[in-house]
Amino acid sequence: MLEKLSLHESLIVHLDKGEPEIMVKRALKEMKYFFKTIEENQKTIKLKILHES
Repeated sequence: MLEKLSLHESLIVHLDKGEPEIMVKRALKEMKYFFKTIEENQKTIKLKILHES
């Protein structure tokens, strides 16, 4: 899915906190994608994923 993300597109993902969040963030960093937290509560987190510029 991320491979199809163009430079001007973003992807919003909802994740459970804890291990899913840690694994996704680690993979995004390794793949050189930029992400920011746009919403967070005790159980879930929402990330916006973009190409690193």
